Amino acid sequence: MFTRLGIGIAGGQRNTVRNNWIEGNPRAGLVLMSAEDVPPTGNAITANTFNSNGVDAVYAASDRAPGRGNCLTDNALSTTTPKDLATQPQCSADAHGPVMTSAAPPTRPAAPAGIPFRMVPEPPNQPQMPGGATAPVRAATGLPGPVDADRVPLPGRDLLAAHSRSGS
Repeated sequence: MFTRLGIGIAGGQRNTVRNNWIEGNPRAGLVLMSAEDVPPTGNAITANTFNSNGVDAVYAASDRAPGRGNCLTDNALSTTTPKDLATQPQCSADAHGPVMTSAAPPTRPAAPAGIPFRMVPEPPNQPQMPGGATAPVRAATGLPGPVDADRVPLPGRDLLAAHSRSGS
C-alpha cells in the first residue's frame, strides 16, 4: 500500500526526523507504523515542511503494537491520516506517553514474481573487497561529533531537482 513514500519508519524507537523538506511522494511523505509486534515509540517528527504528497503524514500502528510517546509537532503540513493526527495529544519524554489514534494498518502487497529471497544464491567473492568478512575491524576516525539539528538549515526545494525522475 505504501510504495513510493518519502520516509518510512516501521517499529522505530526514539528516532528524530527534523528540518526536512518532504515533497512529491505519491503515496505519503512520512509513514510511522508498527513492524509486526514492535511498536513505534518515542519518535519525534518536528519542524519539517511537507508539500505535494499523497498524504503528508500517516500514523498506522497496529492494535497489537500501538506505540506511545510519538510527537508530530511544528510541521508545515496539510494532510494526515488519521485526519486529526496533528492535533492529537502525543508528546512525551519517553515511550510511556499517550497513544495516538491510528489509521488502519496497511495491507501487505503481493510478493513480486520471481523466487523467494531465501533462495537467491550467495553472490561470488567481490574482488574490490579483499578480506571481506575476515578483514580487521577499524574504528571510525575524524567524525564531526554531536550535531545540533536546530542549527541545520532546511535545504532549498531545488536541492535534488537536477536528479529527480520526474524532471520537476
